[in-house]
Amino acid sequence: MSEDKDKDKEKEKDSTALTNQQYQSLLSLRTLKTKTAQLEKTRARIEFLTETAQNEDVVIAEFQDEKEKLKLEAKKVLSILQGIQEDISVVDTAIENVTKEKEKIFKEIKGCTERFFPLKEEVDTLRASFGLPKIPNIQAVQDRKASNYLEQRRLAFIQEDSINSSLTEKASTSTTPSKKRRKKRFQ
Repeated sequence: MSEDKDKDKEKEKDSTALTNQQYQSLLSLRTLKTKTAQLEKTRARIEFLTETAQNEDVVIAEFQDEKEKLKLEAKKVLSILQGIQEDISVVDTAIENVTKEKEKIFKEIKGCTERFFPLKEEVDTLRASFGLPKIPNIQAVQDRKASNYLEQRRLAFIQEDSINSSLTEKASTSTTPSKKRRKKRFQ
């Protein structure tokens, strides 16, 4: 009997040992399953991040292209502004030159005026000694010229207005007979 007990104990040990082995195998399988799931998650994340990075590369390229276009546009605008600034400088120079020329003209007018009035008095005195009328003063001459100019402009305006009116009348009367002719042709 003691042999039987020993055999039973051995069987029990073997079954316990198998159970421990099986338990260790199960633990290893569970660890394998967990690690495999982590590996798949990590691989999926790497694929997602790689695809996202590639998409970002496309977006970066588009931004860089837009940046280059904006730089070209800025260069064009700066070139235009530089041209405008040069034009402004030319106009400023022209204004300075014309202003200086105007000052010279006024100085010359002042000198002529200073000589004109004493000379006019002398001429008017001589004319009066011969029984001739006085020469009109400068303002009267300028007023007469301005009046003549305005009268010419008024007449020109009246003439243009009458020409436009007659052309309008001719245009309206010339279309009427042609309509009548067309109607006669089709009747």
